[in-house]
Amino acid sequence: MDVRLPAMADELWRSGDLFILLFRNPADGMSYLRLVTKDCIQQVETAENDWEQEQIYLEQTTGGLAPQRWLSADHPAAPEAQAVMLHYAVNRPVGALLGESDLSTMIPWLLRYSRMLEDRVRLHWAARAFLYLVTVPSPKVEAKAAQYATPPETGSIVVKDESETWETVTPALRGADSAHDLKAVRGMIDAGSGFPPHWRGEGGDVNRATAEAMQAPAERHLARRQQYFAFILQDILYQAYQRAVQAGQQPALGSDDYASLFTVEMTEISRTDNLTLASAAREMAQAMRILAEMLPGGSPALGSLATRLVLKFAGEPEKINDPE
Repeated sequence: MDVRLPAMADELWRSGDLFILLFRNPADGMSYLRLVTKDCIQQVETAENDWEQEQIYLEQTTGGLAPQRWLSADHPAAPEAQAVMLHYAVNRPVGALLGESDLSTMIPWLLRYSRMLEDRVRLHWAARAFLYLVTVPSPKVEAKAAQYATPPETGSIVVKDESETWETVTPALRGADSAHDLKAVRGMIDAGSGFPPHWRGEGGDVNRATAEAMQAPAERHLARRQQYFAFILQDILYQAYQRAVQAGQQPALGSDDYASLFTVEMTEISRTDNLTLASAAREMAQAMRILAEMLPGGSPALGSLATRLVLKFAGEPEKINDPE
């Protein structure tokens, strides 16, 4: 699973959907995970009275055979099935059965940006080609045209008199003007991704304060995605264990709360949260200390409340038994 996690996350963000098959070994109840790409899913069948309750997934097959039917974990016949399919989605509009890729808003602008860069490369290639304009008196035009029918090679020496003038003409690329257009297209790409420009190395005129303000929405979005991916892992573990319970290989669980049964540890999205939480906890501790000094004698209830609030502002809420 450690090796599969990056591929699972990439598939979910790129395609918008993650289809997972759990094959159960009837001998020991062990479940084996396999991934199915989104383009192989032809249809998703739901309950008649609830479109959110998915029942059957149809996977296309090769050779003109009938689609493969996979039951969801919520299907009534799922306990007896050899394998069940789990489905997770992001960017799914209300009423839709499938999600949308994070790239869906960026792909049109990525294609435009690619074409613009290709055009600029072609123009720069054309800039290496140039023309000679030779100005001579009118009586010598025909003779000089015949003399210079073949352009002089690079490094050759041409001896001329003062009546003959040479100049070269090259295409005017106006590269400074195209920079503004390319930057505008990159802005549309950044808007579609939701990530600030300095995350891909384009600093521009952004200072540190502006960069921190720009990346705050992106960090919140990534934190929500991280939380959802933790739920996916917890749900996979729960469904796999339930499959073992249905096969009679494991005892039944006493709770259906994923968070209490399976713990998923993930790295923090932003380190600035630690500093913010620490500052909030320090301010709360100082405020509660001042309040305690204003009251005559000690108060166990106030001490319990202060501890609870300080831990809450530090991001680590704990259950503390009230002495009263």
